[in-house]
Amino acid sequence: GITSIKIPDSVTSIGDNAFYSCDKLTEVIIPDSVTRIRQEAFEACYNLTEVTFGSGLTTIDANVFADCRALKTVNFTGNNLKTIGTDVFFGTAIERLVLPDSVETLGSMGYLRQLTYIDLGNVKDFKQVDARFLSDEEKAQLLQIHKI
Repeated sequence: GITSIKIPDSVTSIGDNAFYSCDKLTEVIIPDSVTRIRQEAFEACYNLTEVTFGSGLTTIDANVFADCRALKTVNFTGNNLKTIGTDVFFGTAIERLVLPDSVETLGSMGYLRQLTYIDLGNVKDFKQVDARFLSDEEKAQLLQIHKI
């Protein structure tokens, strides 16, 4: 089966459930041309370990990587991402999550069992934050810096 996907530069959007349950997939590279990843596009890709997002990405819809149990590494290469939907990384093995400064809307990030560090960068304007997944220290920092 397919173990790695490099989306062609001609693609601008990845559709709902496009790679749902591709259980041999271990790596995905999203080109700069992709601006939106629709809901559940990579959900239940159980062996996916690494995703690299191109610089053109503006929106990640809900549950895109939900239940990708082996997903540990997420690389954001651009600073255009505005919206991260609800439970995008639900049930993954991500330990460190560093969000681009451009993020304005951040949905719930439930059940990140391995998450020990999140970097909110220099984001000044969160429109929505569900802080259930943050430590008390991070919540205090977010409240102080972002005046939520």
